[in-house]
Amino acid sequence: MRTLARWCIAHRRIVIVGWIVLLIGANVIGQAVGSTYNSNYKGQSTSGSQRAIDLLQKSFPVRRGDSASIVFDATASVTSAPVRHEIDSLLARIARFPHVSGVVTP
Repeated sequence: MRTLARWCIAHRRIVIVGWIVLLIGANVIGQAVGSTYNSNYKGQSTSGSQRAIDLLQKSFPVRRGDSASIVFDATASVTSAPVRHEIDSLLARIARFPHVSGVVTP
């Protein structure tokens, strides 16, 4: 390693140019090869998750789609009347959204 370090120090311009050429070459090769990155979230029709989505849409059309959880932070108990009223009014507003198929209270 010491010999390599001494050579790199003695020929630092060659080393820097070599690194630049190597990085440019890697970038060109990467661009030429391409990427399998895909932002299509539907996936392949043979994947297990896609089959599960298809099964949900076919057998349980009301339950298809995504689900979300809402976390409530309260200083009092969630079973107290004021907190319960706030939670129920918020959930009632959410249930009226156009693409919400159901709301379950805590």
